[in-house]
Amino acid sequence: MNELTVRRSDAPAPIASPEERLYRAFLDSQNANTRAAYVRDIAAFAAFLGEPTATVAIRRLLAVSGGEGNALLLDYRTHMIEAKLAPSTINRRLSAIRSAVKLARTFGQTSWTPEIPGLKTQAYRDTTGPGISGTRDMLEIALTHSHPAIGVRDVALLRLMFDLALRRKECVGLDLEDVDLAGRRIWIVGKGKTEKEARTLPEKTAAALAKWIDARAPHANADCQALFISLSGNSCGKRLSGRGVHWIVAGVGADAGIKTRPHGLRHASITAALDVNNGDVRAAQQHARHANPQTTMRYDDNRRDLAGRVADSIAALV
Repeated sequence: MNELTVRRSDAPAPIASPEERLYRAFLDSQNANTRAAYVRDIAAFAAFLGEPTATVAIRRLLAVSGGEGNALLLDYRTHMIEAKLAPSTINRRLSAIRSAVKLARTFGQTSWTPEIPGLKTQAYRDTTGPGISGTRDMLEIALTHSHPAIGVRDVALLRLMFDLALRRKECVGLDLEDVDLAGRRIWIVGKGKTEKEARTLPEKTAAALAKWIDARAPHANADCQALFISLSGNSCGKRLSGRGVHWIVAGVGADAGIKTRPHGLRHASITAALDVNNGDVRAAQQHARHANPQTTMRYDDNRRDLAGRVADSIAALV
C-alpha cells in the first residue's frame, strides 16, 4: 500500500495539451481586466458549441478548415444578434476568438484566419449622465443613509466617479496604499493599462476619501487592503465588487428620482469638463483619459446639439 502511494506521488504531472498551453498563454498575454472578460467570452463560445470547457472549444475551432471556421463564427455572430446582445459585447467576443486563433497560428497550431467582422457600433446615445444637479442630489441623498458608514463610503465613491471621471473597475481596484491624502493624489490602473498612473485629488474629493478611510477601519477584514469594501451581506468587510458599485449608484440615483448607472457619472463628469472649460476638447480628453480625441468630440457634439440647431433652422424655412 505504501509502495503504491509512493509510486503515485512520484508519477510526473500530466502534460498539458497544446490547446491548454495555448489557452494559458492567451490569457497570460492580457491585462487583468481583459483577461477576466476573455475568460467569460471563451466560456460563452464553448456554451454555444455545446462543449464542456474552453480548451475543448478551442481544440474544435483549430481542427476545422478556414471555410468551416469562418462559417462557424458567422453562425455564432448570428446567434448573438438574435440573442439581442449589445454590439460591443458581440465585437468583444469575436475579438477574443480572433486573438486566440492568431496566437495559435504563431504556435503553428492552425493556418486559417478568422474573417468574420464585428458589428458597427453607434456613438454614445447618452453622454450627459445625471448632470451636475442630479449628481449633487445623489451626493446629498447618499449622506442620509441609515448606516452612517455606508453614507460616507457612497459619497466618497460618487465623488471619485464624478470628480475624476473614474470607471467603476478603476474604483474597485483601488487599495489603501493607492491614496496619498497628504499629497492629494490617487494612483489608478486605467482602462487597457498595466501600470498605475497618478491623478490629482480635488480638495472635496480628498476630504470625502479621508472621512471614508476613517469610517472604513472598524468594518474591514484584517487582511483586506481594498479602499472600498462591502458593508452588508456575506461580503461585508471584503472588497466591493463592480456589481456592488452598480447597485449603489443605481439605488442612490433611484432615491434621487434619477435613472443612472456608474458610467453615467463618468458621462456627467466629461460633459461638465467641457462646460466649465469652454468646450476645450483637449482638456476634457485629458480628464477623461480617452485615447482617441474623437470619443471626446462626441460628448462635445451632443452637449452643443449642433445637429438639433441646424434642424431647427431648416424647419423654420418652410
